[in-house]
Amino acid sequence: MQAKALGFGQQRTPARGIGKDEAAGKVTNGQKISRTTLPPCAVKDAENLKPSHTTGPAVGLQGSTRHTEAELDALEMLQWDKVCNQVACFSSTPFGRDKINQGQMPIGRTLQESIFLLDQTEAAVRINEELASQSHATIADILAKTENIDGILRMLEEKLTLQAADLAAVTRTMKAAEELSLTLEKCMPSSTDSKVSTSLMCVSPRLSDADRDLIDSVEKCISLDGNFVKDEASESLGEVRFHIKDLNSRIKDEMESIAREMYTAGAADRAKVSIRRGRLCIAVKASRHAELPGGSVVLDRSSSGLTYFAEPVSLLPLNNKLVDLKFQEQEIVKDVLSYLSIKAMSCQSSLNEMFLNLESLDLAFTRAGHAVWMGAVKPVLVEVDKRNILFDMKNAMHPLLVEGSLPSLPSTHGSIRTAKPRSSPTPITLEVPSGIHTVIMTGPNTGGKTASIKTAAILAMMAKCGLFIPASQPARLAWFDQVLADIGDSQSLEQSLSTFSGHVRKLIGIMRASTCASLVLLDELGSGTDPTEGSALATATIEKLNRRAALTLVTTHHAELKDIAARDPEVMNAAVEFDLSTLKPTYRILWGTTGDSMALQVARTVGLKEEILVEAEDLLKRRKLQGEETQSEYESLKEQLESSKAMQREAETFLKKSKIEHSRLSSEYRNLKERASLLDEVADADALEEEKEMKELVESTILELNESSISFDAALAILEELEEHAMTMAKSYMEKGYGIQRPEGWMPQVGQMVLVPKLGYVSAVIRSISNGSLMVEAGHLKLALSEEEVCPTVQDEEDTRKEIEGTGSYRIPGIEGTVDSEKNESVASMKDFPSVQLKRNTLDIRGKRAEDAEMLLDDFLSRSGKGAVFIVHGVGTGKLMRSVHAFLKGRPEVERFQVDKTSAGGCTVAFVK
Repeated sequence: MQAKALGFGQQRTPARGIGKDEAAGKVTNGQKISRTTLPPCAVKDAENLKPSHTTGPAVGLQGSTRHTEAELDALEMLQWDKVCNQVACFSSTPFGRDKINQGQMPIGRTLQESIFLLDQTEAAVRINEELASQSHATIADILAKTENIDGILRMLEEKLTLQAADLAAVTRTMKAAEELSLTLEKCMPSSTDSKVSTSLMCVSPRLSDADRDLIDSVEKCISLDGNFVKDEASESLGEVRFHIKDLNSRIKDEMESIAREMYTAGAADRAKVSIRRGRLCIAVKASRHAELPGGSVVLDRSSSGLTYFAEPVSLLPLNNKLVDLKFQEQEIVKDVLSYLSIKAMSCQSSLNEMFLNLESLDLAFTRAGHAVWMGAVKPVLVEVDKRNILFDMKNAMHPLLVEGSLPSLPSTHGSIRTAKPRSSPTPITLEVPSGIHTVIMTGPNTGGKTASIKTAAILAMMAKCGLFIPASQPARLAWFDQVLADIGDSQSLEQSLSTFSGHVRKLIGIMRASTCASLVLLDELGSGTDPTEGSALATATIEKLNRRAALTLVTTHHAELKDIAARDPEVMNAAVEFDLSTLKPTYRILWGTTGDSMALQVARTVGLKEEILVEAEDLLKRRKLQGEETQSEYESLKEQLESSKAMQREAETFLKKSKIEHSRLSSEYRNLKERASLLDEVADADALEEEKEMKELVESTILELNESSISFDAALAILEELEEHAMTMAKSYMEKGYGIQRPEGWMPQVGQMVLVPKLGYVSAVIRSISNGSLMVEAGHLKLALSEEEVCPTVQDEEDTRKEIEGTGSYRIPGIEGTVDSEKNESVASMKDFPSVQLKRNTLDIRGKRAEDAEMLLDDFLSRSGKGAVFIVHGVGTGKLMRSVHAFLKGRPEVERFQVDKTSAGGCTVAFVK
């Protein structure tokens, strides 16, 4: 029965012990064992048999390795199956070779498991060296004595009776396992590190007393060379076989005598005894079979019908007795095999463990043989961490590339697989420092970019499997949980996938499967589509994987990807060297640099026509010049953009300050004006004179702001002076008792704007009210006052807010910025602020034809009162502005007009009489 290959670290379910009901066993494959068929001693022993070897599962790696679909695709692209085939050549057992060739070589699922496998390989190398120095039989020679008993062990699990050959195979394997165990204990070098030696000794196939008892029992009953049950297996078996032999000889003698007589008489073609249906007979001619003694039995006929196979009547009793003896022999053999099978079932757990340990030992010494053949070194594995170097290997080589320069591979134990000799490949240096998560590799075609990243991935996989790697000491690399890759052409006619679609599908799988401990390989990222879009997609992919995967190795011809390393410290460039003198790649990697594709040089070396190359070089030069001009224009536009943004920020800041100051000043002015209107008729002339002076001062100040181009600081100084004057005037009013009124029924509310008389009627906001006590806030000052110590403002807080947040626009000519105000009438009138731009004194005719604009302007001027009006015509070609100016010159009510300085020529201010 062919053994079913186990996955890495799989463990069989131990067989249960044989109970009384189960001891009813099986006689032949697939048939139940009948207790009554066992000899008495076998029945008694079967009842007493218990599994005496109850050790746990084989020490080492447990569980099975499950690969994602993306990882399986990557292993196929990396030709991992060919690496496995190379390693399998050093296996000493057929089951080991099958396991490795099927891609089931153990792969560490964690860093610790991979280190354990590497330690096993190191211990196996040292033991082979020790045995070679002592001229002992090698471990490979002993392993070659073992057999694949996996299928036999599964028969025991199913409680099936084993045949003599099965029991012989199990026994031979057990004896080889015991020899292995003794050899390992004798030959483990004392200098070997305890951790390394333990990794191998823990899978030493030690046998229990029950196992040895099984070996003794099988050897007594079964011939290990001939695979049959011995006569000594049972006293009755030897006696029955003796009678069978004697009777068989007698029948044969008599049958031969009759055959000679029939041949002499011409009734038979030859004097020979045949066997049909398990009985001896003679061949006679069909036309002469009646010459046999009466009562003879025809057992068979030839296909032509010309020959009968008949048993003479005189030999019928002897033949019947012979059949009975043979049946007795078969029953006794079945009883023996059943007895031995039950005994083997009691050792099921230890046999499973022994076979798993034999597999582990064979794999360890297979890896050791591969390491010695290749001259490989043990790598140092570290976890993925920002503090650890991800790759640090000198003179690294791909195992498949180096094969042709090494001695021939052994294809099976004792035979040689020859390979065509090749020169040794150029070794590469893999250096990825700590903190780097992406390497972008550039350079010419055929320069070795793809081979380099493949080598890195294969060496990472070899280290995970416990294989030594072809490199120089010390070799250090990170342990990656997965190796994911998109390499080569992903076109699929069966799935109707283009090259680009195939790459995208692979990329989707990689994105889903990758983790923070994964190694990702992307060959020619962004190819197969428009270069601009491909470059953008490649950049976004790299930035995503740079945050997601442990390390991403990218090859590309997109020059834009080289710039990523300049802005991201976790990305580095690398290039494959190209010898310009020979126009050939050197296959050396230059870390931290970028490389050119050298497409034209490579095309020249492979024989492309020179006239095509010359034309291509001319085109390339022109495009480079265009690119430099475009880059220069881009930089210039970029500087202009930055300058414009800075000016915009300044304007926004100035606008904000102007809005705040103008709103505050307007509020103070309205408060003073309202309080002045509330003066009694008995108010003295001094107060009225002060009000008049204040009004004139405000109007003159605004006029000065309108008619002059002053800086913001100068305007702010004038506004502060006006405010100070207004406060002085307000204090004078209050000292004289003017305007101090509390409307009947007025009650202060939280959030309301009030005046504080004792502080010179400064404005304050009520923040809280409790038992007649108010907490007010005036600027940064917070005060606790009574209700009698405050009085209401002319307008409430909501009116003030609407005035500040209105939607109308105003602008002071000469000062950049616009302010929205919904209540234009309350902000200022044309009389109060003759040069303030409002909705009602502004006409926007941008985009209008000259004739239409004149009609709109005529209507606008007829409806406008005295003061300034604003005509917004835009800049454009200047035609509309000239038409407006010509129209204004002909209007008698227009005293004068001028272009607004702050509008860059896009607005004209006209003053109406």
